[in-house]
Parts: sequence; C-alpha cells; structure tokens
Amino acid sequence: MHIMGDHVPFRPENLDRAPDSPGVYLLETRRETVYFGESRDSVRSRLRQHLAGQAGDCTQKATHFRAEAHGRPIARLRELLREHLRAFGRIPECNDSIP
Repeated sequence: MHIMGDHVPFRPENLDRAPDSPGVYLLETRRETVYFGESRDSVRSRLRQHLAGQAGDCTQKATHFRAEAHGRPIARLRELLREHLRAFGRIPECNDSIP
C-alpha cells in the first residue's frame, strides 16, 4: 500500500501541492525512499521543516516527495513502514524505528 500522492520535486514552489491537513508523506531520491513521516496538523508545514533543514541532515538528500491526507496518520505511517520492511528487509535510512 503506497502513498497515493503524486511524485513531486522537493522544492519550495511545490509544497502547496501537499495537504494542509493531517497525513503522511515520503521523501525520496531518484533511487530510493529515504524517509516516511507523518503530521497530525499539516503535512505541508512538516515538509517545509524538512526542506529548511529543521528535521535533521538525513532528509536533506531528498529530491522528491509524495503526500497523502489521512485521518489517522500514525496508524498509516506504521502501515507504510511495515510494508517497506517486508519489501526491502529494512526501514528507510532516515527512519529510526516503527512507532
């Protein structure tokens, strides 16, 4: 079960395409997913924090994002991380654990 949003270049001018509501997102390079995240308030605001470097160095390598509004973002995040673990034998490099 993948994030349903479009594959969007991770640049400031594209953040308005992310939901301004609770949901989940992924950050990726051209080769792989580097991070799955969630926001209980605004996915768009959380992505701005990543882009500004306020969420650590690891996600700074992301070149694209996908985002999906969801009423239960933590539960959805768990699903996405478990799916990734089953498919690749590990969680993305910038995630510490499955909540």
